[in-house]
Amino acid sequence: MKSAGGGKREINVLTKALGAFEGFDASLMQALPTALAKPAEEYTSFNQLVVQQLEEALSAVKSKLDAELQTFDTAEKATAREAAQDAYNKAKEAYESAHNEHEEAVKSTAAAKEALRQAEDAQNSFDADMREVASKMDEANEALAAFKSGPLETFTELKNKETPAEPAEQVIFTELKNKETPAEPAEQVTLPQEVPAGTENGAAEAAAE
Repeated sequence: MKSAGGGKREINVLTKALGAFEGFDASLMQALPTALAKPAEEYTSFNQLVVQQLEEALSAVKSKLDAELQTFDTAEKATAREAAQDAYNKAKEAYESAHNEHEEAVKSTAAAKEALRQAEDAQNSFDADMREVASKMDEANEALAAFKSGPLETFTELKNKETPAEPAEQVIFTELKNKETPAEPAEQVTLPQEVPAGTENGAAEAAAE
């Protein structure tokens, strides 16, 4: 830029950048665009003076910044280092906490999935049991209906049916049959009298002859 001359855009960028630092004279900044716009071989004495002052100002600003860096308080560095370490520790703690929460969330998700599976199995089993109960109820209702229309209905008809009256002759016969018959007198039995001994022997002999 110094030997060939700079473009207007480049000179404006440089001027703006230099304005951010202290130590540059305002009159120098005003003369700088005109001086830098010419090639070095076309510099006038004024242009050469402007460029020389610019170089001296740049050198002074650089030395000032180097001195500030060298005199940077060690305590501030330590504080900054401690702050950085503290921030790192907090970040690490937050990461570990988030990691643990993630692990717990994974376990909770697995447990929830297992509980859901068991609930679905229980629901399926319940549905099957309900279908079986419904089937047995249908069978019981059919059996009850058959019982009501069969044996129970027959029994009810027989129970409510009137018994026909017996014929008069049968009634008379039954009454006579159940009537007490008077007991017959006992027959008189005559016991034989005692026979004398001699007579009994004679009778035996006579029977023998």
